[in-house]
Amino acid sequence: NWANVVSVKIAVLFATPDEDFSAPLNPDTYTLLDVAGIDPTPAVDDRRRRKVVEATISLRNRQISL
Repeated sequence: NWANVVSVKIAVLFATPDEDFSAPLNPDTYTLLDVAGIDPTPAVDDRRRRKVVEATISLRNRQISL
């Protein structure tokens, strides 16, 4: 029920556009919003640096109207 929504949680997996050849191969999978095993695109076995960023956004004026 959308009338009860007071916040939204988002997650983004950032990756460098180019590989960093000074870093080891990155075979990791990532957890986004409590969902484990997210395989990044492009292929996971590369040397890109990655970072997960999560945020919770409060919807303006929704919390006081309950």
